[in-house]
Amino acid sequence: IADRTEVCAPDFDWYKQWYPIAVADTLDPSRPQAVQLLGMNLVAWNDGPTLGGQKQLGSWHVFEDSCPHRQGPFSEGRVEA
Repeated sequence: IADRTEVCAPDFDWYKQWYPIAVADTLDPSRPQAVQLLGMNLVAWNDGPTLGGQKQLGSWHVFEDSCPHRQGPFSEGRVEA
């Protein structure tokens, strides 16, 4: 029996990978979206400007869903540009 430590692959780091969190066409760009991945609470939001009262599509961003100052969830807020 061979020593198993010699043939094992290095530990897989689940947090250093890319994962899909949602289909972009199903997200509402006018408000932050709460999502969960690997037990982490995240928020997806769109940085598009508002022109004439209509939200324009911009780029999507994902952050931890917690304000670093007050620990409130960003997903319950709004995006103003």
